[in-house]
Amino acid sequence: MNFVSRSASSIGSADLSAIDFNVKKQPVYGRRYDHIGAKYDYLELNDKYEIVRDNGASMGIVGKKYYVEENQPYVKRAKVVLDSIKELGRDGLLNLDNVVTDFQVFENGKKMKAEIRFPQEIIEPKVGDISQFRILDYDSLDMSWKWGISYLAFRLWCSNGCSSETFNVHWTKMHTAQISNDENQQLVMTRIANCIKEFRDNEKRFERWTRTSADEDQALSVFKGTLAKYSGEYKQPKVSKPKMEQLTKLLYKNTQETGWTVWAVYQAATEWASHFETKGKTYNIARDRQAQVAKMLNSNPWKSMSGDDNG
Repeated sequence: MNFVSRSASSIGSADLSAIDFNVKKQPVYGRRYDHIGAKYDYLELNDKYEIVRDNGASMGIVGKKYYVEENQPYVKRAKVVLDSIKELGRDGLLNLDNVVTDFQVFENGKKMKAEIRFPQEIIEPKVGDISQFRILDYDSLDMSWKWGISYLAFRLWCSNGCSSETFNVHWTKMHTAQISNDENQQLVMTRIANCIKEFRDNEKRFERWTRTSADEDQALSVFKGTLAKYSGEYKQPKVSKPKMEQLTKLLYKNTQETGWTVWAVYQAATEWASHFETKGKTYNIARDRQAQVAKMLNSNPWKSMSGDDNG
């Protein structure tokens, strides 16, 4: 069952109720019956442990070295992020006016996503085309997502916003080591400070993209070499026809709005990452697609088309 819980509020009184629960790391036991039918438990996996939530739900099987904070694991790390943001605000490095926090857990608590929105932190590379700064905090108890912090440039042009995730300042921490909250906060503050700096610096980069021409062949070539590319039999590179159809449709849509520019190609890619229909788990697919777009932006085909390799 894909159970989702959510709580949203201002940063001054952040509502952490959706992520406020305890867990326990315990050996993995099986159950058998003796010759008279009586039940008894036995140690099933010597080197494996189960993370169990306080409501009895299993959060997954982990290794012996896996460290988990049993008392409010998500809350404690979320507070590190929130305290870091508040400190940066006090230092004048972030505008905290009307900031909103949004915490979600998926699959009964196995995964957590926090999105922190900064309405006053915006860039406008083109008149009327505004992007808003947002911090993303991912975490999990089943090792599917490492604890990581990155940011979104959330484009307000679209009704739902076209988002893109930049992983140049993406930071993750494994659950196999324990460090103090003070050490964590210093690391997090540094990462968030880098996030806001890169976000602001992107205004000039994006503005250049709005003026840089890109024809259809160039755009489709980038997609074929990145987002639609996959390894076939014997690891031979192939191109996904369904993905190319989706990307081509979005490319034509965005070029009608902003012309045949690098900016239109970028927006087609980010719209593909954030606007889609699926019968699967939306949060997993969105996260994977955002990572693919981030990889595209660092690829040679993209740099060649956009001129990013020229500085």
